This record gives sequence, C-alpha cells and structure tokens, in this order.
Amino acid sequence: AVEGSQVSLDIGECSCANVCDCALAVYLYEDKLYTYNKQGESKVYEGDEIASVLKNNKIICHDVKSLLKDYDFECIFDVMLAGYVLSPSDNSYELDRLAISYVNTVFDDYNGAKIIFSLYEEMLKRLTEDKTLNILNEIEIPLAYVLSSMEKEGFRVDTSGINEYSEYLTSVAEAC
Repeated sequence: AVEGSQVSLDIGECSCANVCDCALAVYLYEDKLYTYNKQGESKVYEGDEIASVLKNNKIICHDVKSLLKDYDFECIFDVMLAGYVLSPSDNSYELDRLAISYVNTVFDDYNGAKIIFSLYEEMLKRLTEDKTLNILNEIEIPLAYVLSSMEKEGFRVDTSGINEYSEYLTSVAEAC
C-alpha cells in the first residue's frame, strides 16, 4: 500500500511502516555473507552463521532461487526478479548490469549487499509507481520457491509411458 512516500508491505512479524527498516540486504561471495541494512550497518558472516542470519531476517537478495539451493530463508525482495518484472525483454539481470541501469553504480563484490539495498530502494519505488509490485510478490518470488523445491526434490517421470511413446514414434518413422 502506498501512503505518501511510505511503502508498506506485509512481511509477517515486521510491523515497520517501511519494510526496509527491518530488512537485510545480503550478498554471498567467496563463502562469506555480506549484509547491509537501512541504518547503514554492514557485516560479514562466515560458516554456520550464514544460515542463521538468513533464517532469522527478512531478506533482500539477488537470485533467491540460487540461494535456496543451500539455505532456507524468507525472501521479501529479489532484485533479479524485480529487474525482470520492470523490464522483461532485457537479456540479463546480472548485478553489474542492474547496478548501472538502476542506481548508476559500478558493481563491486565487497559492497554487493549495499548495492543490492540501493537497487531494492529504487526498484521498489518503480514497481510501486508502475503498480507491478504485486507481480513480484505474488507471482515471481513464490514461483522461485516452487522451482527451487522442484530442483531439489526432482519429479517423477513415467518411464514406461516414455518408452511406449518412443516405440510409437519409431514405428511411425519406419512407416514413412
């Protein structure tokens, strides 16, 4: 909901008028988790701390689906998916391109979380203005969770059905 310049999102227990007051931007690089928040606090976590930080915070990230391969957490904003919603015809949603396009910044791995937070603020504003924030929150982010789960768990394949269809195609090809 937009109220003046405040943006309010339902993100569970967080009751902030502006979600970025309690959210944590994260960037995983060289087995370290770089974080940044609205208060300008940057921290670096390693090892077992990474899973705990992700699990116990509302997360702003780039490419939630890839992070879900190794961690369980709640993503409230994904700048890669936001880039797709804002400009679906682009051919790349990599951080370096998004940083130049949306916040006129050259991406630096050691400031990745800070840049992700800047992207979040700018993209949230644009998604709200375009009235497309619901596409990100209700379609794209939930879909990333489903796809990640499918990649982890796999899915059943009817091998006998595939074999039967293969035999059918072979017979059709031979008849021609």
